[in-house]
Amino acid sequence: MQFLDIHTHRPIEKVGVLSIQSLSLTSVQLLPITPISVGLHPWYATLDQLDVQFKSLTEIAAQSNVKLIGECGLDKLKGEKLDNQLQILTLQILLAEKLKKPLILHCVKAFDELISLKRQLKVKVPMMIHGFNKNAELGQQLVGKGFYLSFGKAILDLILEQPN
Repeated sequence: MQFLDIHTHRPIEKVGVLSIQSLSLTSVQLLPITPISVGLHPWYATLDQLDVQFKSLTEIAAQSNVKLIGECGLDKLKGEKLDNQLQILTLQILLAEKLKKPLILHCVKAFDELISLKRQLKVKVPMMIHGFNKNAELGQQLVGKGFYLSFGKAILDLILEQPN
């Protein structure tokens, strides 16, 4: 059986697991030839550097080993102010649509804004929220709006903490 890890920050190769390494544009130096995702993370992307960052992202994202755009998204607790993050994310969504590549999304306390942006831009490529660990109601709302959810270690820790 083959498993797919759509979001890892380490170049790990395991038997039976296809991993897509997530690289932030600021950390990209020499790109691996293995499957990767690349994006402008909301913690590091800045409006004053957007021209340079987005030009680089556009060139890298067109490579065949780039399978997803991201990790990109919105974070109300860290990074640029939300209006700036929305501008940066919009460009990445439009790039993903042009290249027909799915998005891997980071979202902290900005799910309403993300849902609104998806509706406004009429996004057709898959949009995956990575590391989802919120309540079932929000999860159902996101899935109902066409988002995909990925679950990481945090959700497993919650399950393992539950009494029998």
